[in-house]
Amino acid sequence: MSLYSRYATNKQAESEGVALNFPDGVIFTVRSTDSDRVREIESRWMKRNRQAIMASGGIMSPALQDDKDLTILVDGILVGWQKVTDAEGKPLEFTRENARKLMGDLRELRKELLYLAGMGETFRASELQEAVGNSPAPLTPTSA
Repeated sequence: MSLYSRYATNKQAESEGVALNFPDGVIFTVRSTDSDRVREIESRWMKRNRQAIMASGGIMSPALQDDKDLTILVDGILVGWQKVTDAEGKPLEFTRENARKLMGDLRELRKELLYLAGMGETFRASELQEAVGNSPAPLTPTSA
């Protein structure tokens, strides 16, 4: 296997998002952390919070880290979702406010989506081609 077929990613999928299957038919569509949109969101967040970071000796507090992760995930990585419900089981529309609440409440889900969005494998051109060629179903995260 060549390095290109092993490591090349689909730039369009990185930018527009890939649908990932989760249990109970839930689907999250995510962009890559390497996409221009996500990098722009992260840069703006860093610029906005530079003073607070510098005031603490260049180390982010847990609260700032949580805010950074939530902002990057909600405003940059998440493109949409399907079949997501709230704590009472009611359908939850994909909005910025709902996404921020859900990801704030469900830290492990937030960490998993950040992880998957950062994995080249999620956006690997050869795997996306194989998935498209074999099935119309979205990819299933290996860690879910």
